[in-house]
Formats: sequence, structure tokens, C-alpha cells
Amino acid sequence: MLSFIAMKDYYQVLGIPRSANMADVKAAYRRLSKQYHPDAHGGEEAWLPEFREVQEAYDVLSDAQRRPVYDRLLADGVLHSPVVTRVYVQRRSVNIRYIAVAVVLLVILVLMLLEL
Repeated sequence: MLSFIAMKDYYQVLGIPRSANMADVKAAYRRLSKQYHPDAHGGEEAWLPEFREVQEAYDVLSDAQRRPVYDRLLADGVLHSPVVTRVYVQRRSVNIRYIAVAVVLLVILVLMLLEL
């Protein structure tokens, strides 16, 4: 299943290079989750979006199935295209062809809407 929402680069969120290994991903996650955790700020809800963003980045980059898919989409420029600003790959394995079909359908829909 795919969901399309605005997104940031998960590597930038964690402050690590794209060549980072699992230990680097885990260390960055631990550091940032402590920094942004709402309990570290007296339970303030204002820190919750940053904490969730760090958690989401870690969820994708620490998953052996989702990270290669994310890296490929990032390398292909799909994640930063004007039509698809975010492709979030669920925990289930997703075939790249389904993503390509979704992108093509979105482009066709946008073109149809622009002709109206």
C-alpha cells in the first residue's frame, strides 16, 4: 500500500550520509529521539512532530526491505518530483512497478485536470 504526502529526505532528518551503516542510523536515531522526545521537554506537544519525523526516518532506514526501495526512489528522483512529493513504502514488500504505475496515473490525472 502506498500513501502520498509531503516528505523530507530521511537521511537529512537523521543527519547522516546516504552511505551510513545500520550502526550510524541507530546512533543518530537514539541521539535525536532523546533530543526531540516530548518527555524531555516537560511533556510539551510542540516537540511531537519532530519526534515523529525522526521515528519515521528510522523506521524506513532501519528496515532491510524498505531502505533499498527508498534509496532507489531517491536515486531515481521520484521522491522529489513535482507530481509525487512522497512515496511512503509500507512494511509489506512493494513491487517497484506498482509505484511506477501510480506515478504515471498521477501524471495523467494532473494533465487531465490542467486541460479543464
